[in-house]
Amino acid sequence: MVFILVSALTGWIANLLGPLSGAVAALLGTALFAGLIVLGFAWLPSKPVPLRAHLPGAITLAVGIQALGMVGEFFVAGELTNAEQLYGVLELAATLLFVLYLIGRITVWSCELNAVSWEVWHGGDPDASPSS
Repeated sequence: MVFILVSALTGWIANLLGPLSGAVAALLGTALFAGLIVLGFAWLPSKPVPLRAHLPGAITLAVGIQALGMVGEFFVAGELTNAEQLYGVLELAATLLFVLYLIGRITVWSCELNAVSWEVWHGGDPDASPSS
């Protein structure tokens, strides 16, 4: 739900701006997504880690979600307008399932990136304290 609100906010800002509104809205949306994802990642783990430890995965996930949104906006929307009524609904359902699958995969990869980055920064000790 939050991602829909962020997308709506960036779309509204894009309408207010001039010719470069698409690029500005994409960068703003990615930054807002990354900030929200950092907060979500900080809330989820069982061990306390600093917020900067979540940045690599949060940026990866934010860019991935933003890229999926752009691909959906440019390619899928055009395909659905030219589809027949029955096949359009089936195509929409299949596309939505595929996009949700990709978001899940990107989320797992982002969490793995955070975990591996934390281990590399702390000499291979995943149980290192945040102050070390």
